[in-house]
Order: sequence, then structure tokens, then C-alpha cells
Amino acid sequence: PLLRRAIDALQRNDLDADDDLLLLGIGCWAAGAVGDDDALYRLASRLERRGREQGALVALSIGLMFLAMSELLDGSLSAARLHFAERSHLMVAIGRPADVGELVMLAWSGREAEARAEAETVTRYAAERSHGWVMPFVEYALGVLELGLGNYRAAFDRSTRVYDENPFLSVVAFPNLVEAAARCGEDAAAHEAIAQLAERALPNGTPLALGLLARSQALVADDARADELYQEAIEHLRHCRGDLHLARTHLV
Repeated sequence: PLLRRAIDALQRNDLDADDDLLLLGIGCWAAGAVGDDDALYRLASRLERRGREQGALVALSIGLMFLAMSELLDGSLSAARLHFAERSHLMVAIGRPADVGELVMLAWSGREAEARAEAETVTRYAAERSHGWVMPFVEYALGVLELGLGNYRAAFDRSTRVYDENPFLSVVAFPNLVEAAARCGEDAAAHEAIAQLAERALPNGTPLALGLLARSQALVADDARADELYQEAIEHLRHCRGDLHLARTHLV
């Protein structure tokens, strides 16, 4: 709830302070943590615009990453790819030639060989430079890839490692863990992940978070309850900015 109030305050106020870029970046992170895809898009758009106006390359690169993730949630892979590509060029300019954007896009596009090769490159680069923040995105991307390929045990092994350490990814990533666990008989892990997701989803009640929670609960429910939960998930996700997770919910 405290993050919810902070996000709302950031959206109401047009920041003019010297630390506006920092606050907008934190706001994007918080919006992901509570599963507010609308706020994420608005705050990321402001951060990207402010960074561009001020010639602040690091802030611009951060804004582009959050904007790309927002477009990904929207289901707009082409727009996400463009933002990640521009960020990649900026990262080269500031001396960081490896990044996670291309890996995320390859994973969501189901391009297995390229995604695995890119994951090795990014992981090696992150290890050499102690950029630990990269690894949750690597594991998230590989988890998405393994789920798409039906490699549920591999997806489960990926998904249990790092989501607790990355609040931005937690709401959209815990459902991957639930799905993988449910498909390979790890019932205790599935229920534990649902409980953790509920802790983030219920206090804020965004359509994305509530929809993903209901979908996750449906995956472990008995037949009498599952259909009701799937319908609840679909109804929540209809009110999101984009349709990526609505489409996935219809699939499962």
C-alpha cells in the first residue's frame, strides 16, 4: 500500500526537482512490483522523455528498458524490440556492450538456439563485471523460453532462483513459477509461490496482479473451481492496458 501511494503521488505531480529522473526510475520499479501496467507505461514514458530532453544517457537507457517491458506486457513486441534496440546502442556508448533486451525478445519469440546463445553471452558479461542485477532478467527470459517449449522441469528450476530478489519482475514472474510447478508436480512450491503473489496482488488490487493471481490459483485448483478462476482471471485481464497475459490465460 505504501508503494501504491508513492506511485499515485508520482503520477499526480510534474516533478521539477534535481532528482526527478531518480524518482521516476524508482516509480517504474515500484509500478512493476505492484503489477500496475498503466502506471508503468506512464512513468516510463515520462522518464524516457525527460532523459532525452536532458541528454541524460543513463536515465534514458533506464527509461527505455522500463518502456520496453511495458510494451511487452501490452503484447506489442515490435515496439518493445525498438526500445530495447535503442537502449542497446546507448549501453554500448556508455561502455556496457551486453544487455538483457535482446534475450528477453528472443525468449518471447520462441527462438530457442539464439536465446540460449544470447543468455550465455549476457551471463558471462554480467559475471565478469559483477552486474548481478542482470541475472533475474536472464532467468526470467529463460523461464519464459522453457515454458513455451514445454520444458516444465527446466522452467521450474529457472523460476525458483531469483524472483524474490527482483521486485520489478515478481508479479509477472511468479505466475511462471506456478505454471512450471503445477506442470511438473511440485505442488508445495506452486502453493508457496501463489501465497507470495497474493501478498503483492491483494493489497493493491490492480487488474494485472489480480488476473495473474486468479490464473495461478486456477492452475492448482480442482475441476469444480478451476473454470471459475480462469473466468475471473480473464475478466480482470480484460481491463489491463495490453493483452499479452490475457492471451496466455486463454491458452492455459
